Amino acid sequence: MPINRLSVLPDSLLVRILSFLYMKEAARTSVLSKRWKFLWAELPRLEFWENWNSEKKHDFVYWVNRTLDIRKGDYLEEFRVRFMYDECFASDVDAWIEFSVKNEVKKLSLIMVPYSSWDDYYTPPQMLYSCSSLTTLHLNRCFMISERKIEWQSLTKLSLEDVELDQSLIDEILSSCPVLYDLEFRKLLWIQPIGGQFRIS
Repeated sequence: MPINRLSVLPDSLLVRILSFLYMKEAARTSVLSKRWKFLWAELPRLEFWENWNSEKKHDFVYWVNRTLDIRKGDYLEEFRVRFMYDECFASDVDAWIEFSVKNEVKKLSLIMVPYSSWDDYYTPPQMLYSCSSLTTLHLNRCFMISERKIEWQSLTKLSLEDVELDQSLIDEILSSCPVLYDLEFRKLLWIQPIGGQFRIS
């Protein structure tokens, strides 16, 4: 009888092997056996990319939620989501961020394209601003307002695109990120200049 060499490997090594696959490909291994059913959900990098099919939008959000529900690991290297955002999904995105923060995510990317209205901007929960494990943060189409001290001590890369924020928050971000070296602002909105000019110091 041939020996199934994969069956003798520890789960941690199998997850390492799966990490070389795209996430949907890794998820297909769930049919191999009971042991493999949820193994793919333990990947250290979770990436969810929607194919812009509005009819399957709820299926996409369900897939993200289901993945996070079955995941047991507490280490998360990277969490990336790109989908057509509608304000009806705000609580779902809140839960994704909460999951990421609790698992001390290092790289977080939320790319949201408007679905029903160009005015639909997502407002991240306050816990995002206290996620000290972050090293890379990319936000798109968000309304940013911090009611607490920003604790991004480990942040080295920050990309904000089509984001609404004011001068005071920009100042606080710059003063609260001591190791930040890669900063990208694109299409910022609702900036309230000091002295009539937007400034970075």
